[in-house]
Amino acid sequence: MVFAPAFPSVLSCYFSCISGYVVSVKEVGQVPAKTKNVKIHIIEERCKGCGFCIEFCPQHILIQNETTNAKGYQLVRVTELEKCTACGMCSRVCPEFAIFIETDKGKI
Repeated sequence: MVFAPAFPSVLSCYFSCISGYVVSVKEVGQVPAKTKNVKIHIIEERCKGCGFCIEFCPQHILIQNETTNAKGYQLVRVTELEKCTACGMCSRVCPEFAIFIETDKGKI
C-alpha cells in the first residue's frame, strides 16, 4: 500500500512484508551515500520471481530475467550495480530470503 503526501517532493510508502517488518521510505532525495564494494547476491534456488525486490527498489536497478531456475521461476538480475545505495530494501521485502547485499561493512 502506498501513501503519497500532499507535498510533491516527498514520497512516503509503508508496507508490511510477510515477516512482519514495517519498512518506510521517506524521501526520494535522501538516499544513503554510495557504499563502496557493493555486491548483490541472488540465491537462484530460493527465488520465486515474485518481483517484490524489483517493485520496491528505490534505484530501479533490478529487472526480471528471461532465465529460469530449476523450479521454473524467472530470476531477477541487476542492471546497474553502480547505482545501488545498499539500502537493503530488496532483502527486506523478499519473502524467500533469496536476495541480500554484501558491502565492505558486511551483509545487509
